[in-house]
Amino acid sequence: MSVVLQDSDTLPDLPTEILLVIFGKIIPPAWEACPLKGYLPHPVFAPALTREQLISNYRQQVADFGALAGISRRFRELINHLLYRTLAIFPSTDVGALRLSLEKYGDDARSLVLDATMRDMPNGMSTLQRYRDLNACFSLMKSLRHLEVYGSHVLFMPEQLRRSWLILHPTFPQFPVPEQCWTGIETLVWRGLSSPCNDRQLIHALGKLGPTLKGARLEDWNATPSVAALLPSMAQLHDLSIVSGTVPLQILSAFIERTLDATGSTSLQKLTILQSSGLRPADLRGLLFRHNL
Repeated sequence: MSVVLQDSDTLPDLPTEILLVIFGKIIPPAWEACPLKGYLPHPVFAPALTREQLISNYRQQVADFGALAGISRRFRELINHLLYRTLAIFPSTDVGALRLSLEKYGDDARSLVLDATMRDMPNGMSTLQRYRDLNACFSLMKSLRHLEVYGSHVLFMPEQLRRSWLILHPTFPQFPVPEQCWTGIETLVWRGLSSPCNDRQLIHALGKLGPTLKGARLEDWNATPSVAALLPSMAQLHDLSIVSGTVPLQILSAFIERTLDATGSTSLQKLTILQSSGLRPADLRGLLFRHNL
């Protein structure tokens, strides 16, 4: 496709394709916990004040970019289209206001980061209302393809575990979060899986997302060997990364087995193991050899 520009064209007059390229170059990068790497042992364990400042700076960058929407109605549609493609939800996010915005722009959302590394809830807020609003937000993002979770204790908590937590934490929601099954998620990143209860959360999440999941990156996972038998089928998974934490060989073996088809062939094309204890190189080589990886 060729675009002919006139000398008299101003920025608002440029074709949509050109404006999207320009705006795509200046939109803030997607949020992730990585900016702290290099001067702290691990971003998940960064001091709360430092992380609060990083989040505040990121939100300001997004707000500055969003201010371009005030130039014209055409700019507003293009800017919002880009802003809502990749969303980040923090404890400080007004999810009630986000829900209202997603009623219009929810179909644009393709990537979501839920960052709860400091805490799941903001201070002094109605827990139940926040999670009702979160569920409403999730249900409005029908075209979501990429999900990142940082440290949440609530997301994908199975019912039995939620009942146990409600005894000690009455403010926990009595309903599942997300309440409706997400369909179409192709990649999952989950960081901060160090707590034993995270095993059941992760297994529950994989059970919900497994049919469409093509890539998974699991960080800081201290896996319990007994959960190997609970892993669901992941027939489309072709990229698995396990970073830091402790993952026994039987867990990794179970992952591979859950990707096998009727002929015994695995869908897995790429397996990455980084800084993960519990796996001896010789055992890992033997496992890969048995599955022709």
